[in-house]
Amino acid sequence: MITVLRLGHRFERDRRISTHICLTARAFGADEVVFDVRDERVEDSVKRITDEWGGNFKVNFTENYKDFIK
Repeated sequence: MITVLRLGHRFERDRRISTHICLTARAFGADEVVFDVRDERVEDSVKRITDEWGGNFKVNFTENYKDFIK
């Protein structure tokens, strides 16, 4: 399982780049991207693309990235 951890997402400023990170991770075979904050707009955007193009790619969120890394 390949997971990408996205730290430091800023809601208004980074929405587009965070979506691109998810799509690039998906294209390179990652199974999921985990964010340190929840942004439902990014999650919905990636879900629409995954529904349209197929696959099991997921966007998840963690409140404590240090525990997630362990």
